[in-house]
Formats: sequence, C-alpha cells, structure tokens
Amino acid sequence: MVSVADVTHPSLPAHNQLSCAKNETHPAESGPLTPLHDRRILNDMVNDSSEQLTTIFLALADPTRRAILERLAHGEASGTELARPFSISVPAISKHLRVLKNAELIRHRKEGRTHLFRLAARPMREAAAWLEHYRQFWDTQFDASDTYLQATSEEEQDIDDPSSTP
Repeated sequence: MVSVADVTHPSLPAHNQLSCAKNETHPAESGPLTPLHDRRILNDMVNDSSEQLTTIFLALADPTRRAILERLAHGEASGTELARPFSISVPAISKHLRVLKNAELIRHRKEGRTHLFRLAARPMREAAAWLEHYRQFWDTQFDASDTYLQATSEEEQDIDDPSSTP
C-alpha cells in the first residue's frame, strides 16, 4: 500500500495529492471503481487537461510560433517553406515546430525527404473554449462594475447639484 505521504508533490494542492498514488489499495474498497478511485481518475483527467492547456498557451506565447500557425492557416507547408520568412536557423525552426507538435497544435507527415505540416483544430478549440468561459465571467464582472459606477456617479451628481433637492 502506498501512503499519501509517499506521493505528495509540492506543486499540487492538498486535495489533488491522492491523484499521484496510482497503486494505492484500501482494504475497505469492494469494487473496481470506488469513490476514491473515481476521484483519482477525475483528478488525472483535470490535471491532464490543465497540462494540455498549459502546453498550448506556452506554445502560443512565442511570436514566431504564432506566425507559423498563421501561415499554416492558409494550408499545409513544408518545413523549408515555414522557415523562409524568418531570419533564424533551420535547427531553431525545427525546435519551434517540435514545440507546436508537442502541444498538438500541428500535424506532421513525411513525404519522401520533405516534412509537411498542417494545423490541428482540436487543441485550438479547447483553448478557445477555456478562454470563452473566462470571457463570459469577465464580461459579467465588467457589466456589474459599470452598473455600480453609473449608480454612484448619479448619486454624486445629485449631492453636488443643489437644484436637484426639493
């Protein structure tokens, strides 16, 4: 049996610590998917999704990689074609392509000696969905702030304007 103390990790919050214990068994468990096991699976899925989003956003953080993606939005291209507009070495472009591939933002295939790349839509959709969730949250927050500021501004105008009192 693996104890939680054996598998704690400083970067994980306490409620996620159990997700690291892959081989733990508990004598009271009766079925293959007990509540603790279900929670561990869910935490792994959330952690995997979070890690994927982190990888995607790190890949998108670089302007060269964003330019490569913009070029690939127009269709498939070879590594040489993708490198042409940049004044960086072929190994540097290869590194950028590897980062994009690891983030699953691009697909790669080889045709003879030519490496061809194209966009992969799923990771961008996932990132866009995540951003959309927070955009809606912030829109609501900004609307509430706007309403509050308008109300307090009107109250201040009424206090400052002596003709508005009866």
